[in-house]
Amino acid sequence: MTKSTNATFAILLLAPLVHAQELPELLQPVDEGKAQRLVQYNSPWLQAELYSAKRSRIVMVNSNPLIKDDDFTVTLFNGTAPLQLTQDSIQRRADTIAWNAVVLVDLPEVLRRAGAKQTVLLTAVAWDTDEAGRALVSFDNRFQFSPNWTFDFFDRPVLAEGQGLATGPPPQTPKEIARHKELLSLNKHVFYSVNADFEMLFPRVTYRLVPLKYTPKYHVLFEVDPEKIVPILTDRSPGEVVERTPADQVKLSNYESFIRSLPPDRDVLVVEELP
Repeated sequence: MTKSTNATFAILLLAPLVHAQELPELLQPVDEGKAQRLVQYNSPWLQAELYSAKRSRIVMVNSNPLIKDDDFTVTLFNGTAPLQLTQDSIQRRADTIAWNAVVLVDLPEVLRRAGAKQTVLLTAVAWDTDEAGRALVSFDNRFQFSPNWTFDFFDRPVLAEGQGLATGPPPQTPKEIARHKELLSLNKHVFYSVNADFEMLFPRVTYRLVPLKYTPKYHVLFEVDPEKIVPILTDRSPGEVVERTPADQVKLSNYESFIRSLPPDRDVLVVEELP
């Protein structure tokens, strides 16, 4: 092989890596101090969520690639190579995005011949915020009446200039007016939370991305420990007898004991940012 051929071969090998480095990264790091505060604010829910975790970290999700339908990378943990994801199919609704992605990884020949491909589904949910910084799921805040309707000092409906009757009737009852004014005061689609299971084919390992319960702008990413997966059975018929192996019974008993040992879940506000 000549020097020229060697150089060309090296460029071809480096091209995917260089391209991946230019792509946006989905998972953004959170500094240690803030991460610790997020952990405390979301406990004990987070302790229960991480029962089957081998390792975890707190992250923030860059949702721009999901909104713009761009390719992006996912760096799961330090020391793991970035995964490059490209769109397969996308379902977009007013407040949600279902982003089916193909992970561009080099699978073993036997899997490639079988037509296997590494995929992952990322589900994004939009959130609104109010003047106090509380976070509310956008799906629950859809307008019943056109947002072109506002109100004067006496709560009489006023149509924005240039808007015709196509906007439909205004809110009329005190309850309708109060709710409409509340919706008008919200900041819409301020951020997205994202759920995803990265069930890697080779090697066989699962990483789970979950929004934090009380600060859904931030997420926990964790690697699932197969030895700690709880054998909870679902989708069974009423009255069906559940048969578990002795090992599964021990796992379930240990999990139930752990959950009982936790303090009651905290009654705190769902917020965009910690105060």
